[in-house]
Formats: sequence, C-alpha cells, structure tokens
Amino acid sequence: AKVSEEEISPSHEDTDQTKIPNEVGEAKSESKPAAVETLPAGALDEGAQPASSHVPAESKTAAVKASTLAENGSVDQSAKAVTDDSGTSDNSFDDGDKSPDLETKPSGVESEEIAVVATKRAKRGVKPPPVFKPSTHYCLKKDQIDLCHAACIEHYEKVMHTVKARSLYLELADGFDVLRERGRGRYDMELAAFDTDPKFSFLTDNKKAAWMPIIHKLLGEDAVLSHKGCFLSLKNSDTQVYHQDGVHLSKKFQKPCHAVNVFIPLLDMEMQNGPTEFSLGSHYLGYDGWVKENLYTPCVKAGTPIIFDYRLGHRGLGNRSDVV
Repeated sequence: AKVSEEEISPSHEDTDQTKIPNEVGEAKSESKPAAVETLPAGALDEGAQPASSHVPAESKTAAVKASTLAENGSVDQSAKAVTDDSGTSDNSFDDGDKSPDLETKPSGVESEEIAVVATKRAKRGVKPPPVFKPSTHYCLKKDQIDLCHAACIEHYEKVMHTVKARSLYLELADGFDVLRERGRGRYDMELAAFDTDPKFSFLTDNKKAAWMPIIHKLLGEDAVLSHKGCFLSLKNSDTQVYHQDGVHLSKKFQKPCHAVNVFIPLLDMEMQNGPTEFSLGSHYLGYDGWVKENLYTPCVKAGTPIIFDYRLGHRGLGNRSDVV
C-alpha cells in the first residue's frame, strides 16, 4: 500500500466532526496484513508524519489516501484517514466544494481503488435567538411609562362607559375607530391624546423618540410615523390569532424591510401576563407560517422597545395574571 499526503482546507466551524478509525497499518483479521511503504525522505511537508501517527497541530497536512492489495492484485481494503490538530476528522464540505483531488503514483498493478469518506453537509438546526442584552439607552423613563399606562386605562374606561350607557354591544363586536377587539379580552386602541397632548411628544416626535436612531439605521433618515396606539390585554384574555401586520411589496422576490413595528411594554413582561410571541424568520417570502421550533417570546422590562419587521409573524399570548 502507498501513503501520500496533500494539503487540505481546514474544517469549517459549523460542521460535524466524526472520528474515523485509523485503518492504515491496522489491517483486521479478515484481510491479510498489508505492508505500508513510506514516501522517500523530503516527500512530506516539514513537520508532517505518516498517516498512521497523529498529525501535530503546527502541520496543515493530512493523510488522504491508502489502499491494501490482496495477492490476486485486486483491491482488498482501502480507506481515507483525515485528521486535524484536535485528533478528530473532518468529513464535511460546503455546498459547491469537492473532495480534494487525489494523485495516484504508479504502483505496477492493474487496478487500485480509493475509498473516500462520503462528504455530507452538517445538519442545520434551528438557531436560537441572540442573547438579549438589556439596555436603557433607547427605553422610556419611569414617569413616561406611568403617563402612558394611565392614559391607556383612562381611554379604555371612557369607551366602555359609552358602550354600556348606549347599549352599543353589537357595535363593539364590529369595533370602533378608537377601540377594536382583537380576540376576547384584547383591545387595540387609538388615543387622541397621543396626537393632541404635547406631554406625549416623546412618543410621536421623531427628534425626541429614544428609538429613532435605530429606525433611521433600518429605514433611512426620511422614515415617518404612520400609526400609534395602545394594546390592552385584560385578565384571562385569549391568545391572539397568529398574523402579520403587513404584506410583502413583491410576491416574486424578497425585498428589504420597508416598515417596522415598535412595541413598548408598559409593565415588566412575563410569560403569565401575555407577552408577544414571534415566529423567527417568518418575514421571509414563502416562510410566513407559524413554526414551533422558531418561536421566540422576549420578556423585557417595562419601557424596553421591541422592534421587528412589519412582515414578521406574531401573536399576543393570553393574560393569566392579575394585572392589565
């Protein structure tokens, strides 16, 4: 058998590494022992060793082919041993990569077979969302949170008082321009105070809103506010229907983000009080479905903005707490 070495590319970080038994020089009892002939001195790169020994860390070469021949001249056993500096093997390449070319030196036999470990792409699992790093730079202050929370509760109580006083329960089912039910116990409200009261300029003024530097990076300096309101989830409210707030601008190919939502919870979010659940990756064209393995529910502190693509699928979870 002949052993030669060639330089191969280092393994990628995201591929699986499976240890390959060193079959060179260790013939099993089923086959006759094979003689291993080393290359002449100087044929190997400096620091490299024969395939039957461990390749040192400083060496980038590896044994890539070996074969054992039976007495009749046919191939009895062959293997490819590829070891890296950790002692494990690399058996995967990126799409489009091919196995390294193997040059066979003349052996004087009619046939020789090289068994190459089948290449396979590493399994792609669901990548977990990035680790959330709390920041106060783009958040609302405590007095601003309290001001918004009080305004939302006051608006809800005024509308419901009018509904009861005028028996507008049928109309409530269809919704009003200032209040619409998004599932039992969940209300989407538009507050006039956000437009008329200068105390809320920290929400509506593009020069004062704390999160606008991020918006300008995403959408450009000419980004404008198109909608504002408040979402209320009462005790024992139902989980919302999964949905996207906007559609794709093209049905043929994926376009860049053209609009974003900014959710700002007015209380510390926990799984019990109905946070918003997102299906990561659903903003891509053709992948808008709810996928259990891709779900992510950020539970952030009050006043922390959650910014996401307008096309990203999401739903509000049911409120199982005693707070609104």
